[in-house]
Amino acid sequence: MNPSSAVSTISFKEITLPENRAYAKEYMKYQVGVTGQALGTILTRYTLIQRFLIWLSDQKQNVCGCTQQQVEDYLDEIQEDGMTDKFFNSHISGLKNFFWFMVAHGHMKRIPFQPEFYQRKEIPQHHDRSVSPEVCEEVLGKLHLLPEHLRCMYLHLWCLGLRISEVCTLKGNAYYRQNQDTWIQVYQVKMKNYKRIPISEGLYKIMQVYIKHRNIGPDDYLFTNRNGGPYRSATFRQQMKKFCQEQEIDGGEYLFKSHDYRHTVATMLYDNGVSIQGVRDYLGHDYLEMTEQYIDYMPKKIARANDAFFEKPGNSLAANLKKGGKYGK
Repeated sequence: MNPSSAVSTISFKEITLPENRAYAKEYMKYQVGVTGQALGTILTRYTLIQRFLIWLSDQKQNVCGCTQQQVEDYLDEIQEDGMTDKFFNSHISGLKNFFWFMVAHGHMKRIPFQPEFYQRKEIPQHHDRSVSPEVCEEVLGKLHLLPEHLRCMYLHLWCLGLRISEVCTLKGNAYYRQNQDTWIQVYQVKMKNYKRIPISEGLYKIMQVYIKHRNIGPDDYLFTNRNGGPYRSATFRQQMKKFCQEQEIDGGEYLFKSHDYRHTVATMLYDNGVSIQGVRDYLGHDYLEMTEQYIDYMPKKIARANDAFFEKPGNSLAANLKKGGKYGK
C-alpha cells in the first residue's frame, strides 16, 4: 500500500447481481492476499473487471454462464469509447486473468473466449514530458513564496526525479554522508524495495536544517498531513497546480505534473553522457524498456551523434564512393 495515497475500502455495490458481486469479492481477496501486487495496481485492474461484471449484472447474466458472444458484445461496446489500443488490450488481459481465476477455482469449466483473437497491435508512442529549463528556473525563482515543506518537496522532484509517493514517504534517516559524498536512501513503494542514489551537497544541507528545525526523528516522516501520517500525494499536486496557476508560470500555460520531473532528470543524465543502464539504476527500474520511455529529445541526440560521425575524416559518404568497379560505370 502506498501510504501517501492510502486506500481504505473497495466498493462492490455497483455490481447489482449478487452472484457476480460474490465472485468479484473472492477474486479481490485472492489479488490482495496472494498475488503480491501493489494495491494501486490491483485496484486499477479491478476497475476493468468491475466494469464487465456491472455490464453482465445489468443483463441479469451470471458470469459463470457468460458466452463468447456476450464477451464480444461487451468488447464492441467499450470500443465505442475511443480508448487506445494499449488500454483496450488491458481490458483483454484483465478479463483473461479473471476467467482463469474462475476456472482454477472450479466456478467455470473453460474461458468463454480466446483473448489472442481480440488483442490489438500496439504502436509504441513516446511523448516528450521533460520540463523545460526555462519553466524550472521560473518555478525556482518563485519557490520562496511557498511554505517550507512544499519548497523542499519540489526540490526532491527537480534535483532527483523521485516519484511523488517516494517524496511523501521520506523519513528523517533518509540522508547520510559517506566519505565525501552525500546520499539518500529511498523506499520505492511501487517496486517494494530500497534504492540509494547520490544527492547534491546543497540539497543535503537544506534537509539537515529542515530536520533540525522541526525536531524530526530518524523514523518520523519528513512531510506530514494533519493526522501525522505521510503527506498526501494528491494534496501536493493540487497545491503545486494552484501555485503555478496563480504565479502564471510560463505565462499561465504550465500545468504541473510531478512525474514529468522524472523524465526531466532522466533526459538530463542521458544527455550528459550517463549510460542508459546507469539511468535505469538511478531511476530504480527493473527493465531497460521502461527507462527508454523516460528519456526525451532522443531525435536531437541522434542528430548530434550523426553530425559528429560525419565530421570525422574518412566517414564522409562522398569520400567512400569509388568509380568503376565490377558494377560501376
